[in-house]
Amino acid sequence: MIIILAVSSYSRNTAWHDDTTLYEDVIRKSPRKPRAYTDLGYYYFKHGMLDKALLRFQLTIIWNPNYAPGFCNIGAVYLKKGYFDQAIASLERAVALAPGFGEAYLNLGFAYQAQRFFRQVP
Repeated sequence: MIIILAVSSYSRNTAWHDDTTLYEDVIRKSPRKPRAYTDLGYYYFKHGMLDKALLRFQLTIIWNPNYAPGFCNIGAVYLKKGYFDQAIASLERAVALAPGFGEAYLNLGFAYQAQRFFRQVP
């Protein structure tokens, strides 16, 4: 019994090696859960791997088309890449899906500022 538990612990520890292996393990086990893609995408975003982050964030909205954080994160990547029109479109979608989602408004403000486009919000 001890050997079985030791082998199980060892194999599980390989999944916890670093953030990417952990999130990839979660995705393998629960491929339709947007949160795992979000977490992995955020890891890539934080480390400057914007294309990898964008792909993971796009997968979140494939699995859940009404997932406001997915649209917000996609907008953040587009904003960082300088694609302001795409950022605004994605962030406006996030705001429409979740009107109380402050991070989406914040990023939308940054996108408007980057375009030097200010509009009055009713």
